[in-house]
Amino acid sequence: MISHCKTTRCLGLLCGLLVHVHFIQPADADALDSRMHLSQSHSFAKGDHVLIAVVDTGIDVNHPALKDALWVNPGESGRDPNGAPKEKNQIDDDSNGFIDDVNGWNFASNNNDLSDHHGHGTHIAGLIAAKRMAPYAFQGVAPNVKLMVLKYYDPVAAHHSNLESSTAAIQYAIKMHADIINFSSGGDSKSNDEEMVIREASRTDILIVAAAGNSGLNNDRHGFYPASYGLENLISVASLRNGADRLLTSSNFGPKTVDIAAPGEDLFSTLPGGRYGRMTGTSQATALVTGVAALYLSMHAEHPSAAFIKRQLMSVVDINDQLLNKTQSSGCVNALTSLTTLPEGQTASGAPIFSLQRLNRDLFTVRPAESAPLLKR
Repeated sequence: MISHCKTTRCLGLLCGLLVHVHFIQPADADALDSRMHLSQSHSFAKGDHVLIAVVDTGIDVNHPALKDALWVNPGESGRDPNGAPKEKNQIDDDSNGFIDDVNGWNFASNNNDLSDHHGHGTHIAGLIAAKRMAPYAFQGVAPNVKLMVLKYYDPVAAHHSNLESSTAAIQYAIKMHADIINFSSGGDSKSNDEEMVIREASRTDILIVAAAGNSGLNNDRHGFYPASYGLENLISVASLRNGADRLLTSSNFGPKTVDIAAPGEDLFSTLPGGRYGRMTGTSQATALVTGVAALYLSMHAEHPSAAFIKRQLMSVVDINDQLLNKTQSSGCVNALTSLTTLPEGQTASGAPIFSLQRLNRDLFTVRPAESAPLLKR
């Protein structure tokens, strides 16, 4: 998770250890798969037709596992009236205020160079949408989504306000009709402009998934933004230790202001230069929740509201006593139950229910082999 502070939200150090590796043991992929039930979930959905805006440090657009996941702006692709490729003609072909924004925009340098000079954004992108590439067993949670690259921070850029850049990036995502915004960053100060633009995203039913922060603090008392704005279209995510239902000691928490938890320790994903490596933090947990939300959204052609998706993911978590009084949902995100559980208030037998958390899931879970109107592929 990248942190930013005060009105400029100055970038702090990446919270967690980064280790470059050249292979992945099967146990790595199996552990995350068994924790979140990803393989079974992919029999229902892989994220087709969902557009995710990644507000971060950019992406390695040439990474073999990511290049096919990039969103292509239809207004900046093809040829212009003069026969020149729109991608490189230095013209704002779609009149959206940005020139040649083919895959997104660099708000740190105000251009279309999306290169990731930090590594964080590429790692987040891989957790969401990486394709499986031999010899690696790794793939993203929602490998069929498209990624809109919105770069708000670059360690080599002469930018002056990361907060202004990230707010502008969210405005772009709204203008260009993203479905979900992944925001693996934040700071300890509120911003009226930031809160207003997130409220604007709510009015257009864009879900925002935000990191709770990596300071080991109670967000109910201290606040970490944008995760702590408490808006109905915003999911705040804490990070869990590997193989345990305990939060990382570095993860922020809060039974009122942090919504859900996901694995976040030593996660394997993509890095710039076609490489792979590991990072730890609420950033990584946030990316996993974004992927699950995309899976759910891709199953439902009627496009459920952002608030509905948030409630669905929170209501069918894997509850653990260690997470009581740590998050609102008291549990870890579960991709399979998110996809196969009927919405709250319904059961497979038709009987009304009012809370999914303590019930026998056989009452309200549809098995993958069965067909049901609410399980659209």
